Amino acid sequence: PKAFARSDTLSNHMQTHKGEKRHKCEHCAKTFLQRSYLTSHMLLHRDENPYRCKLCPMTFIRLGTLAKHIQTHTVENPFKCKLCPRAFDGSYKLKYHIRTHKGEKPYKCKHCPKAFAVSDTLKNHILTHTSEKPYRCEHCPKAFVRRAAREVPHSNTHSKKNLPSVSIVLVPLPVRAV
Repeated sequence: PKAFARSDTLSNHMQTHKGEKRHKCEHCAKTFLQRSYLTSHMLLHRDENPYRCKLCPMTFIRLGTLAKHIQTHTVENPFKCKLCPRAFDGSYKLKYHIRTHKGEKPYKCKHCPKAFAVSDTLKNHILTHTSEKPYRCEHCPKAFVRRAAREVPHSNTHSKKNLPSVSIVLVPLPVRAV
């Protein structure tokens, strides 16, 4: 059983058991169990990506995605774009990249107006319209829409499993008259 130091943290946790999605996106019909999930989702509706690569014109919604992208600049990439300084380790990646210059987005979502240059990106996007969460955690019942969500932030919660557990009990203190 989980224990919480603060009553509001306990209250938020209890919402996960009820399955109540009280936090609604003002831009689309999506709802979320926790405010932090909504906050993360809201980044998708921004017109600007706040994280910019210093080595190329790419921008990203999340800092973690930028960090992963920067690694692509350090690997041997023989497939070079003729329209910008980018280079890739596979010809198919260069092909997808060239679509960004041409504005080609042949993979269209049936549920909303969004379109994508890569079919896998569309497949991941479609999962946001359904309740399907194909990536299950091997340590607990949680499931995720994207593999990355399971692997990085969530796996950190299980890395602390070897620490001794601490139970905290909330006890109301008597109120003193002043």
